[in-house]
Amino acid sequence: MKIFISVIMMFLMGCKPSATKGFVSDDMENKYSRKLSPDHRFTLFYRFEDNPLDPGRWLSYYVTENKTDILKKEKTKILADSIYWRSDNVLVIIPYRKMIKADMEVREKDNDNQILIPVK
Repeated sequence: MKIFISVIMMFLMGCKPSATKGFVSDDMENKYSRKLSPDHRFTLFYRFEDNPLDPGRWLSYYVTENKTDILKKEKTKILADSIYWRSDNVLVIIPYRKMIKADMEVREKDNDNQILIPVK
């Protein structure tokens, strides 16, 4: 009986919890810029990379919860011009679009297509 209990104890000590799967490494955090959400519950980590085949830039981003450091939005990569927080914890991404005419570049930002990503 003692052998059985000791085998079970060794097995339980060797098991790794799966709850740590969503945590972010320090190496990832150092390569990204940060923006806090308006209510300081979440942190947006983002970085822009040049695209050698196109004038657009790659945006890589992910979101973590501040208290637990658990990923709320997985790492995503998209061609985009900008990213920012809206007041209701919604990420707004302005996607990259090729400009055909030069006069289209001076349009209002409010008229841009936006990708809205709620974070809860």
